[in-house]
Amino acid sequence: VVYSYLFTSIIFTNHTFPNAFIYAYPSYKTLGEGRWFADMLISLFGGAGIQSLEMIVAAAVQVVNGILFSVFVGLKRKGDIFLATAFICVHPTFLDYYSFAADHIAFTLGDTLALMGALALQRDSRQPRAFAFATFCFVLSLAAYQPKIALIALLLVLLLLQLSTGVGLVGARPENVRSFGVRMGLAAGSFVAAVLVYFASTKLTIAYDSGFRTHLNGIGAVFVQLRNSYSAIYNSTYATVDYLPRSFSLFPTASALFGIGVVILTAWRRAPIWSGIAAVLVVLIPPALKLAKIINDQTWDHKGRIEAPVAYA
Repeated sequence: VVYSYLFTSIIFTNHTFPNAFIYAYPSYKTLGEGRWFADMLISLFGGAGIQSLEMIVAAAVQVVNGILFSVFVGLKRKGDIFLATAFICVHPTFLDYYSFAADHIAFTLGDTLALMGALALQRDSRQPRAFAFATFCFVLSLAAYQPKIALIALLLVLLLLQLSTGVGLVGARPENVRSFGVRMGLAAGSFVAAVLVYFASTKLTIAYDSGFRTHLNGIGAVFVQLRNSYSAIYNSTYATVDYLPRSFSLFPTASALFGIGVVILTAWRRAPIWSGIAAVLVVLIPPALKLAKIINDQTWDHKGRIEAPVAYA
């Protein structure tokens, strides 16, 4: 409903006319950027697609994403699922998904694949097929748009938080730290395997240098951006809350602190060691949200399609 006016209207951006031309296959997205799955989707929809059709499909896929995320966090009541899905659909960061006609579906489907992989690990993590399926989904998500790595990392951190607290978890939670370590190893292994497989695929597909788009940070820059990830979250939740009325400026900070307190207290009620594990996982959330920047410090700032994991958080 919110974005229906875009279903039949022309979306005017600096990509309106470039997206009106038919893309060759493989295009620069494969040969220059390593986004070979996005290139496949563009080719599947006609080489550029019809803007209104792609907008309709992308909006529907984003609704599915909201429902998948609701299932992932353990919501069961229809009203709760509706509110969570509506939030995922209309959060301002997601409007940027609809700025480039040829990429509408790639951006939204990249989220779908990340969510499906996380759900597979959540529900059937001890089965090799779940590990393989999750890895496959993560690879395609990265090949749709590389900054999706931040969403994948966030979902896996949230999964481990579920395992440590038992909240929102479908199935049995780990009985002890050792079994938790096994689940954590499977999640981390799937993530690392997906990154390595995708990186190897870029060596086979990228034919020329695309500059900052394919830049990789050195060790020093990684540590700089790791530190900056915490200051970025601090700024967006407390120091520079310019997106809310002044009377509500403390709301993001209060919400974040309340959520952290609930998570750690819930884990403490299970056993003190679980609260320590939960605290460590909470500390990993800012780097997960800024993982694209940690890997490539030339990643754009303040772009909705890159900042979208914040909405899920």
